[in-house]
Amino acid sequence: MKFRTRLFLFYILGVGLIIMILASYILNFEEARVRQSLDDNRLVQARLIADRFHSVIQLQNREQVQRLVRRIAGDAQGRITVVAPSGIVLGDSAEEPARMANHQDRPEIRAALSGKPNSVTRYSETVHQALIYTAVPIRIGGRVAGVVRVAQRLSEFEQMLSRLRWLIAGAIAGTALLALLIGFLLMHQISLPIMELQRLAIGISQGDLTGRVRRFGRDELADLGLAFNSMAQQLSDSFSTIREEKRKLEVILENLADGILVIDHGLRIVLANPAAHDMLQISGKNAAGRPVMEVVLNHHLLDLIQDVNRYKEPQESELTLYHPRNRVIQALLAPLKDETGRVVGTIAVLHDLTQIRRLERVRQDFVANVSHELRTPITSVKAMAETLLNGAWKDNAILLRYLRAIDQESDRLSNLINDLLALAKLDSKVEVQREPFDIGELFYEMKERFEPVSGETPYFELNPPAPELPLVFGNRNQIKQVLINLLDNAFKYTPAGGQVRLSAWPEGEMLRVAVADTGVGIPRQDLDRIFERFYRVDKARSREIGGTGLGLSIVKHIVEAHGGKVAVESDINQGSVFSFTIPISKEAAGNPG
Repeated sequence: MKFRTRLFLFYILGVGLIIMILASYILNFEEARVRQSLDDNRLVQARLIADRFHSVIQLQNREQVQRLVRRIAGDAQGRITVVAPSGIVLGDSAEEPARMANHQDRPEIRAALSGKPNSVTRYSETVHQALIYTAVPIRIGGRVAGVVRVAQRLSEFEQMLSRLRWLIAGAIAGTALLALLIGFLLMHQISLPIMELQRLAIGISQGDLTGRVRRFGRDELADLGLAFNSMAQQLSDSFSTIREEKRKLEVILENLADGILVIDHGLRIVLANPAAHDMLQISGKNAAGRPVMEVVLNHHLLDLIQDVNRYKEPQESELTLYHPRNRVIQALLAPLKDETGRVVGTIAVLHDLTQIRRLERVRQDFVANVSHELRTPITSVKAMAETLLNGAWKDNAILLRYLRAIDQESDRLSNLINDLLALAKLDSKVEVQREPFDIGELFYEMKERFEPVSGETPYFELNPPAPELPLVFGNRNQIKQVLINLLDNAFKYTPAGGQVRLSAWPEGEMLRVAVADTGVGIPRQDLDRIFERFYRVDKARSREIGGTGLGLSIVKHIVEAHGGKVAVESDINQGSVFSFTIPISKEAAGNPG
């Protein structure tokens, strides 16, 4: 049952009880008052009539008494009877005295004859009705000379009381209805703020914090409404702060490179960010609520999680993941505690060390390769110098051959150092000046530089797709170095009688440049590594023809620094096609010819 209904029922019960008590009291009081008033009225009438009789002689004249009684009865209310002390009726306003019985035995007459006024309600044998009698003595000369009796029909009294009851009942009913109406309006007015508070409280429990109490007064409910509004505002501010902090945390977790796993005491996943999904190859977008043994398929990591859960101590280890690709992961695990310090789970931070370990290997390989590449020419120069110093310089043929070899090794050493300096400059990300330039002119420069000597080098073909290529945007000298390196490799590894072709064509906003040859080609298994520093397919032949192993690495750095990509297609004894892209200048993008 609603609060307003209960309150109204309590009000009805209270008002009803009060009205019943008040109605009973008023009815009893008014009935007694009316009865007393009528009794007093009859008594006054009887005494006034008794005062009309001044002598005994007057009473003895029955006709005179009858006329007086009849005359007075016209003005008085009720029946008037005059009785002698002997009980004989001397006059009556309703009946003929001669036909009336002796009234000496009537109780009201007996009492009046004894000198005391009296009222009696009884059935009248004369008029056959219930009457109310009031009798008073007639005193003449100090003696009771007779009795005057005034009678009133009981039905008249009852009718009067009935009208009074109906009047009082109507007044009470009207008062009750008015009280109920006022009570209903009052209950409605009181319950409205309470019902509004209930509605807003339900809204808050369902997450709606925008509602506010709009009805205010000057009572305790107004203070409650103000307190409720203040509470709702504080909750709204708190939830806004929580949502903002949650959003920030979600953004941080989503963009965090490290994997985060939160596991409860029952070894179920509470949270896993996208990086953890990627590292552990967790299937499904939502891993929350799933057992960790179902999601994490690495036994080493599972052992670490169980150790933290069992011993309540941090754990750290480096693990290797083999699916879907090899990864080296540093796992840092710690127990998760609540505000009381009780351990409620485990938090795991997974840091991907794959790139660091790869760079460490690249650095180690680079240092080893540089050391090896530098040691080879230096060792050769030192050995030949020691040979000459030991007397071989006296032989002109040996001296000339060793000097030529020392010169070649010096050139090789110089080329290696220059390539290392070029790579260092590219690695430093030094900003170089870029501007639109005509790559077609650069092609003709390459044509002149690598123009083959008849019968000694491969045939060089320049095959641009149009008389004039579009302008490209970049650093001319660096693109020139790219072309030189690619063409130099093509001529070195293509035998005489073969063919080298330089071509270019637009691809959207980029220009693709390709260097194709009919040389020895590259095995397919080596294609993924040929752009690594110091990587050689045929190390002996590369050193023999003077290669440093850095040319293609320089090409890749320059092209990627220009926003392009390098590609290669080759197979053993099938020749090679090296290509790269470079942005077309926006000034010439719409006018390629």
